[in-house]
Parts: sequence; C-alpha cells; structure tokens
Amino acid sequence: MSEAAPEAVRRPAAPAAGGNVLTRKIGPLPTWAWLTLGLAGGVGYIWWRNRQNASATAADNTATDTAAAGTESSGDDAGSIATLQSEIQQLQGEESTPPPDIGPPLPGIGGGKVKVLTVPKAETLAAYAKSRKWNAATLKAVEALNGLSASSKLKKGQKIVRPTGTTGEPT
Repeated sequence: MSEAAPEAVRRPAAPAAGGNVLTRKIGPLPTWAWLTLGLAGGVGYIWWRNRQNASATAADNTATDTAAAGTESSGDDAGSIATLQSEIQQLQGEESTPPPDIGPPLPGIGGGKVKVLTVPKAETLAAYAKSRKWNAATLKAVEALNGLSASSKLKKGQKIVRPTGTTGEPT
C-alpha cells in the first residue's frame, strides 16, 4: 500500500527587502521601539551620572565649609549666626567716612563750596567764562581749581569745577 506523502508545511514568505527599516521586527519589538528604549536608557544614564556628580560636589563643598569654619556641623548654625550678628553690630556702630577735603577755601570764594559743570561744546576756558558771564575772580578761581589757564582748550563733555558763593555773579 502506498501512503500519500504528507503535504509540506508552508511558511509565510519573508518580507521584501525594500520595506521601512524602522518597522522591521528585531526579536519581539520593531526597530523603532528598540531605538526608543536605547535613547531612554542613554538619557537616564546621563541624568543619573550628573545627579551623582552634583551630590558628590555638594558633599565636598559641605566638608570644605565645615573645615573652613573650624566647627563641626551639628545641625544648627548657632555659631555662624552669632558671628554674623556680631559683624552686623560692628558695622552698624562704625561711622561713615567723610568726603575728601578739596583743600582750603580760596580767598574771595564763598566757603570752599564748588559746583561741577559739563562743557557743552569745544571752546577755550576764556570763551566758556565769557558765555557764562563770570567775573575775573571766578575765572581765576576756576583756573586754580582745575589747573587750567584762560587759553586752555576745553573738550565737549569735559567736567570742570567752579566755586559757588560770593564771587559776584549768579551761581
């Protein structure tokens, strides 16, 4: 008797080589899923490594600060607070330094008070004084205060010092 030959089991044909690379299965998952898992793993590792470095740096800074202070960290900062309070009280008790003295008052110039003027355009000191209607005493005082002469050329924006008070013209 002759038996009929069993039929060969047919397997589905492999997909054509021209398909999308990201949708092809590699093991149980498509390629895009493996790429996503790899990317998530890489980002997670970098985050973890940075977090470890930050905590190590913070621990080093805390140890350095404690050593610099010369005290052990006991959870409260009573020593630091006391030091800060004493420094604040010391600073509050100090008087502010007075402004620098500009020298003795010049004769005929009201008490040594001065006004700072800004030159609006390039001109000589004599022309500047004439446009401001300064008298001879004021011009001499300005020359002395600024180390200038009447023929000195002033630049636009230059600052000069002028005495105020009883020199015979308006301030």
